[in-house]
Amino acid sequence: MRQFFRLVSFPGFIAFAQIGHRTFVFNDPTRSGGFGSGGGPGRQIQTEIYYPAAQSGDNTPIQSGAFPVVVIGHGFLMPWSAYQNLWEQLVPAGYIVALPRTESGFSPSHRDFALDLRLVGERLLAEGQNPSSPFYGRIYPRLALMGHSMGGGCAILAAANFSGAHCVVGLAAANTHPSAIQAAAQVTLPTLIIAGSGDSVTPPSQHQLPIYNNLAAACKAYVSLTGGGHCYFANPDAACDFGENSAGSTVTLTRAQQQALTLQILRPFLEAYLKDSCPTRFMDTLAGLPSVTYLITCAYLRLSLSAQVSPPTPENPTGGNISLSVQGGQPPYQYTWSHGFTGPNPTNLGPGTYRVVVRDARGCTAETTFTLNLSTFLRSPSSYSTPRAFCSAGSLYLELPAPYIGRRWRLLDTAGRLLAEGYTYGPHLTLPLPSGPPVLYLLTIEDWQTRLFCPP
Repeated sequence: MRQFFRLVSFPGFIAFAQIGHRTFVFNDPTRSGGFGSGGGPGRQIQTEIYYPAAQSGDNTPIQSGAFPVVVIGHGFLMPWSAYQNLWEQLVPAGYIVALPRTESGFSPSHRDFALDLRLVGERLLAEGQNPSSPFYGRIYPRLALMGHSMGGGCAILAAANFSGAHCVVGLAAANTHPSAIQAAAQVTLPTLIIAGSGDSVTPPSQHQLPIYNNLAAACKAYVSLTGGGHCYFANPDAACDFGENSAGSTVTLTRAQQQALTLQILRPFLEAYLKDSCPTRFMDTLAGLPSVTYLITCAYLRLSLSAQVSPPTPENPTGGNISLSVQGGQPPYQYTWSHGFTGPNPTNLGPGTYRVVVRDARGCTAETTFTLNLSTFLRSPSSYSTPRAFCSAGSLYLELPAPYIGRRWRLLDTAGRLLAEGYTYGPHLTLPLPSGPPVLYLLTIEDWQTRLFCPP
């Protein structure tokens, strides 16, 4: 076992983790065949398991903490050991990686291999609840089904009509028998499909794209690595590399480049669905990579904040209020204000700067800052007949007479692009402005409009 360690960061766990290894043979008494010995009559499913450990090696104790499980299915005629590049990256990042060794011959049963992937995942989650298991109390109850080529198609088969997993990943996923393309219509788990644009072994237009298009998942992503191939998702393998060279693949990435790019995409996806990390980090990662094209459909909407603000006045210097409104994200929300308040609507505020951070149930955050100045602009809404607006400290303040309350407002830039919109619900409205150089804005409330030059 080659020694390998890296800094691991996971909720409640930060330590230098090395890679431990154990071999389990899981048994399915309802089927036959498989690979391995032991476990009683039925199908033997020998599985190589790699995990964060205090000391590298075979059968060493698992590191303190609790870690989600990633089950990886191998490609056609490819050994489990070809995926060392994956476990050497995922284990130190806080995952338990399991690689079943079944169906590695010339006539694999895709159905059985898919059932093996599912069974290994279920049994490993159960090991976390078994007091006699070396993994007792060390498994975070989240599971990803993942695979390459044949294994990617089998991961789709395994995920169909299955609620025991939490996400699915296919690397150059191949259509299978039974069809992974057809089975995708029964997959509702968040799914990531990564393809190489130069893959002629499983051409994306015939394999990965039809799988993606047929997925029933509310959140699914298809990512094409420009110049990527079929075999480079794994370490060198004679059978796979011969097949790729014979198929005439047009690969321009190196193996190291393709594997590094794959990990850049894979890590935030797994963190979102196995470690409760914010899913927008995965979306932002895709948007920031120049060497990929992608399709993505996700129901999650980004967090955004707006507020109605009433500044304090000379007559009531501690009478300021902020009524915060949260859009998007996933409730419930947690509110942390700079002055210690923990709700959405702080009151009795004096002049000053108030910063709020909102966290949703998925771990996503949004923040903004409000500066309340002692208002001499307005003493009473009845004292004027048209709205009044001004900018101060990164926010736009609007003060409204009664006829303009309950109307729709719109904020545009000088090019006419809509930046924000909403409705006025009271005599005061505060809009946080984006950071950057001073900008000229157009603010409209139905038949009323004004232009404001606002500093950041």
